[in-house]
Amino acid sequence: MFDKLTGMPEFDTSSISGMPTKEKSFAGQRFLAPPAGTHFVDCDFSGTYWDGVTFEGQLFTRCNFSGAQFVGCILMTVRFFECAAASARFQRTLTTECHWESGAWGDCQWLECRLARQMINAVRGGNWEFRVCDISFSTLSSLALTGLRVESSLIRDLSLVESKVHDQCWQECVMERVISANATFGGGQWLGCQGINNRWMGIKARHLAYQSCHFQQSAWSSCEIAGGDFLANVLHIAHFDSGKLHRLHFRGNTLYAIAFDASLLCECEFREREVSHFSLRNARLESCDLNGLTGSDLDARGCSMQGTTVNGARFVDANVAGQQPADWRGADLDLARFEIPEELQDLDWWKTCRPGVTRSIQ
Repeated sequence: MFDKLTGMPEFDTSSISGMPTKEKSFAGQRFLAPPAGTHFVDCDFSGTYWDGVTFEGQLFTRCNFSGAQFVGCILMTVRFFECAAASARFQRTLTTECHWESGAWGDCQWLECRLARQMINAVRGGNWEFRVCDISFSTLSSLALTGLRVESSLIRDLSLVESKVHDQCWQECVMERVISANATFGGGQWLGCQGINNRWMGIKARHLAYQSCHFQQSAWSSCEIAGGDFLANVLHIAHFDSGKLHRLHFRGNTLYAIAFDASLLCECEFREREVSHFSLRNARLESCDLNGLTGSDLDARGCSMQGTTVNGARFVDANVAGQQPADWRGADLDLARFEIPEELQDLDWWKTCRPGVTRSIQ
């Protein structure tokens, strides 16, 4: 479904000329800039300190950067192939059009850095941390990370594709056109973030939590999510379509144009005073809780509710036309009220509905 997002360019060595530097130890040294286009193979750069150095076109193959520090550096078109680091630290560093291929980068940290047009593929990592960074036009593909923390950062046009992240936290970030596709998350938190056109697509996750976020035109499409909390967010046009959603809890959010079309919702709970433009078209609800929910422009065509409580809920401008009598037979609809325009009245459905449900055209 998202195959076009997964392609990574071939690892390019065309700019490398001359004999490579092999099996040298530079451990603990301070460096000036190595010549542009230099190729280092099986070299030890552990504990090195790079201060204000400009890199351009170097290739590092199977090199060790454990404990290396890059402060005030510029990295342009640098390539790291099967390199490793128990930890590395980047501070006030610009990296542009760099390529990180395979290898194991442990607990790495980026502070006040700018990363543009990065290509990071098939890298194994520990806990990665980004603070006060600007990350743009980058692709992270087939990663395996223990943890990911992004704080007070601007992230634009970022793709996290076919990766496994055990745990992650995004805090007070501005996120624009961030896509997570076909990824597996052990857990994740988004706290105080805002943005537009963000997508979580085809992901599998055990628990996701969004709190005090403001997202416009966002989507959680074709996802399998087992456990999730949406607390005090503003979601303006949000799609949870074609997914399998278990134990999602919505509390105190401002929701406008939210859709669960063709999704399976199990044990989900909505504690919202107002949901505007609420779509459950062709959705299947099992043991969900919509008690007291107030909504407008409800589209429930083709929706089924088994073991779901809608007690006391009120829906204005609801469309439940074409329902089969068995679709809502297992739902608790006592004191629920549906205000349905005359042209959408389906008298056959209302005749089979449980007593206590009120329909109105006012």
